[in-house]
Amino acid sequence: MSVTSARPDELDAYVATLMPADDELDLRAVGLIDLAATWNGRRSAYGGAVDVDALVAVETAIDELSYLDRWVGRVAQAFRDVVRICPTSGCGPVLYASDLQIELGAGPAGLADALAAGAYSDLFEVVRDGSDGRTRVVRLLVDTLPEDVSELEWRLVLEELGLTAESGPLHLVVHGWSTSSASATAAGETTADLYDQQGVEGATVLVVDWDAGRGTAAGLGTPGDFAAAEDSAMATGDALAPMFTALAAANPDADVNVTAHSLGNHVVSRALTGMADPTARFSVDLLMVQPAIPRRAPTWDTENYGALVGPRVRDLTITINNGDDALFWYEIQGPQALGDEAADGPGLTALIEWREAAGLDTQVVDHDAAAGDGHLGIDPTGDQGLLRSLTQELIDVGAGDGTGQADVRRWIYENHTGWFRNDADPIMDHPAVQAYFDACQEADVAPTIEGVRRIIEDEVLPRPTPSPGPEPTPSGSGSW
Repeated sequence: MSVTSARPDELDAYVATLMPADDELDLRAVGLIDLAATWNGRRSAYGGAVDVDALVAVETAIDELSYLDRWVGRVAQAFRDVVRICPTSGCGPVLYASDLQIELGAGPAGLADALAAGAYSDLFEVVRDGSDGRTRVVRLLVDTLPEDVSELEWRLVLEELGLTAESGPLHLVVHGWSTSSASATAAGETTADLYDQQGVEGATVLVVDWDAGRGTAAGLGTPGDFAAAEDSAMATGDALAPMFTALAAANPDADVNVTAHSLGNHVVSRALTGMADPTARFSVDLLMVQPAIPRRAPTWDTENYGALVGPRVRDLTITINNGDDALFWYEIQGPQALGDEAADGPGLTALIEWREAAGLDTQVVDHDAAAGDGHLGIDPTGDQGLLRSLTQELIDVGAGDGTGQADVRRWIYENHTGWFRNDADPIMDHPAVQAYFDACQEADVAPTIEGVRRIIEDEVLPRPTPSPGPEPTPSGSGSW
C-alpha cells in the first residue's frame, strides 16, 4: 500500500502566491478579443489584421492555469478532510478533491469505526437508532458553531449516519428562542411518532439543536438575550449552509420536510438560501410556525432569505396570528414579524405573489387568537392540535397519498373564526378532534367535514340543554 503525504499549509501558500497573478492576467485579457474583432472590422488600408483565434487560445490557457491553481487549493483541503474524517489508525482514507458531483459509497473505510469511537459526537447524537422499528431520531448539536467542516466532510458523515433520505424522508425540526435541548429533542421524538402512526417507513427526524438562549430562571427572556439569540440563529443558518449543500450533492431528489418555529426560521431560511445546489433539483417542503423574521425579508433581502421565493422551497406553509404576543420581544427591536402579520399584510402578499409567479404553492394558516399569544410551538402534541395537524399534512404530502385532513382543517378555521371570537384553535386542540384524526390515520381513511361537525356539536361545543321551567298551573285552579 502506497502512502501519500502533503503539507496543506505550504500548498495554500503556493495558491495564495499564484492566484493574484492569475487574476491579473485574466483582468488584462478581458475585452481584448472583442477589441481585436472590432479592429479587424474597421482597420485602415495600412493596418494588419489581428489573429483572434490566437487570442482565444491565450485566454483559454489563462483560464486553465487559474483552474489548475485552484485545484491545488482543493487538494490541500482534501488532505485536511482526510485527517478529520479518518482520525483512527488503519482508516485507509481516499482522497477526493473534485469540484464536480462525485459518487461515493458509505465513505472511506474506517469512518463508521471513527463515528462509533466518538468522532463527531460534539456534532451528532443518535437519540433513536431505529432498531426497535420506530422512526430514527438524530440530534444535531450546534450550540458551538461547526468550524472548518468542508462540504465533503459533511457529505461523508451525513451518508454514514443515514441522513441523506436514501431510505425514506428526512424531517428537520428547528426550534425557536429559549428552547431547551430536552424540549427540542422531545419535539423531534413526537414528530417521529407521527411518521410511525402514518406508516411511513425509513424516515429520520433530525433535530437542529442550536444556541437559542435560555432566558432567565423564571423562563422569561430579556431584550438582550433575545437579540443574542437572533444573531445566533442567523450565524447558525450560515454555518449550516454547507450541510444542505452536501445533502443536495448526496441526494438531489431527497424527500426533505422542515418544521421551523419562531427564530428557528432564520436558521432554515439562511441555510437554504446560502447553500449551493449542484444539480438544481434539491427542494424541501417547509412549515414556518409563527416565523420571527422581518415580514418583508423574503422579497426585500433575497441575499439571505431568497430561498423562500424560489423553487428550493417547493411547498410553503406559514402560520400567522396578528395577535401573537410572544413576538413582542422581536418587534420592540425591529420590524414587524412575518408571523405577526395580518393575512392581507404587505409582507405576506408580496411573498405569495412572488411564489405564484414562480409556480409555487403557498398556504397561509391564520389562527388569529382573539386572546392574543397564539405563538404555537415546535412539539406537535398535547394542546398543539393545529401544529399536529399541519405536521401530519406535511407527512401526507411527502407520502403522496394525503388523507384529506387539510380540507377539514380549513373548514374549521373558516367557520369558527370571526372578528369577535376564535373557536378554531380550541377545536383543533380538543382531544376528541385529535382522536378522530388519529383514528382516520390509523384506518387509512379521510376525515370528513360531517364527521368533525358531529364531534364539535356533541363533545367540543355542545349546546346547553334548556333548563325546565315551572310546572304549568292546571286550568281553573289558583286563588284570588
